[in-house]
Amino acid sequence: MAEINLLHSLPKGKRNFAVRADAKTDEHIRISREYGEMYFDGPREYGYGGYRYDGRWQPVAKEIISHFGLKAGDRVLDVGCAKGFLRRIQARSATLNN
Repeated sequence: MAEINLLHSLPKGKRNFAVRADAKTDEHIRISREYGEMYFDGPREYGYGGYRYDGRWQPVAKEIISHFGLKAGDRVLDVGCAKGFLRRIQARSATLNN
């Protein structure tokens, strides 16, 4: 099976990951690995940092729907989807496109 890159349309990050990684303490890492409220909606040092969706997954969702021929009512398992932005867009797009 040929390998495809369905994420090619995502914008490239501009953050300096090395600086961010060095700034984290053992306590930041411990709390982040609980994947609780602090990870998703707490300060940026712990994870998402109250990340707000900016639309970047829209082209990816449409490409996945097209590539796999998904339609309203189809089921998709997204393992590790965190806040589920991609899944929400796919569900909405599949419904609107059919």
